[in-house]
Amino acid sequence: MNNTRELHDYIEYKKQEAVVKHTLKSEAKSSWENYCNNLTNQTKLGSVWNWARRMNGIANYESIPTLNSNGLIAETNIEKANLLAQGYANISDSKNYKEEFLNYIKIHNLQNNPSRITDNSNNNNDVEAMNNSFNITELKQAIKSTKNSKSPGDDGLPYELFKNLHANAIKT
Repeated sequence: MNNTRELHDYIEYKKQEAVVKHTLKSEAKSSWENYCNNLTNQTKLGSVWNWARRMNGIANYESIPTLNSNGLIAETNIEKANLLAQGYANISDSKNYKEEFLNYIKIHNLQNNPSRITDNSNNNNDVEAMNNSFNITELKQAIKSTKNSKSPGDDGLPYELFKNLHANAIKT
C-alpha cells in the first residue's frame, strides 16, 4: 500500500487491518475469560492486576526476550549483551568498509588509527579519526540521550532495546 499508493491496495490493507484487530480482540477476550475461570480465593491480587495491565497493553518485561542469531540462542542478559556486542563487532568490522573509505584511510595514512589527524582538504582543521576507543560512561550517556519511538538506524534495532538493556544491567 505504501509503495504503490493505489486505492485497491489501501482497501485491502484496511480489510486485513480489521481482521487483525478483530482477531486480537477476540483472543484477548478469550484469554481473559480463561484466566478469570481459573481464579480462586488463593489467587494473589498482584497476579490479577498484572493480567489487567497486560489486557490494556501495558507490558511489564522483567528481561529482554530471548535472542536467536544463526542458531545461537541467548537467554540470560549477559548472553544477550554478548550476542549483541558480537553482532556489532561483525557489522563494524573493517571488511564492511566501502572501497572509498578504505582508500581514504590509505591516502591519509590512518592504518594505525591515531586519535587525531590533520585534514588539509578541511582548512587544516583537526579531524577526529574513526573508531576511537570509548568508555562505558560515554556509551551510557549516548543511550540515555536517544529518544523513544524514533526509527532505528541501519542495524534495524530500535533505541528502546538499548535503553531496556541499560536499565536491566543497572538492576543486576
